[in-house]
Amino acid sequence: LLAIPAAAQVPQKTPPPMKLSDPLPANLFIELGRIINPAVVNISTSQIVRGRMGRDPMMEMLERFYGVPMAPRPNGGPQQVGLGTGFVIREDGLILTNNHVIEGADLIQVQLSDGPKLYEAKVIGSDQRTDIALIKIKPEGKKLTVAALGSSKDVQVGEWVAAIGNPFGHSHT
Repeated sequence: LLAIPAAAQVPQKTPPPMKLSDPLPANLFIELGRIINPAVVNISTSQIVRGRMGRDPMMEMLERFYGVPMAPRPNGGPQQVGLGTGFVIREDGLILTNNHVIEGADLIQVQLSDGPKLYEAKVIGSDQRTDIALIKIKPEGKKLTVAALGSSKDVQVGEWVAAIGNPFGHSHT
């Protein structure tokens, strides 16, 4: 089980109260993005491919399509790179992500929403069955914006949701 401090479960800004009969505000998702984007991080990984010869054809296709070169290869062998999304859940740099994003990675780097700097991350724990992982960065003395964690038991079928992340490296989409 993951113990989350009570402070991490309180949203950064409280939305205005609404009645069920009120129409949704036109800027609802804009405001949601403004609140959550600072807690969303971009995760890039690299893994030295062992026991395989030649290049990964999928990686070659992605390089051509996105114009993103493969990560440097310290030992000269092929390397597999990956991209993913995470959310800061503690202001000291604890980040929640998917296990498949970091699984097998030799190097995990995190980019915060406030700039191009990359922070090296280490794996704190992961679970393949639930596809959850915790990684940690050292934010060098600054407190990070925290995403408020909710509970699926509070959600009903038919409610509006927003998915914010970094698919294929496209920041905050």
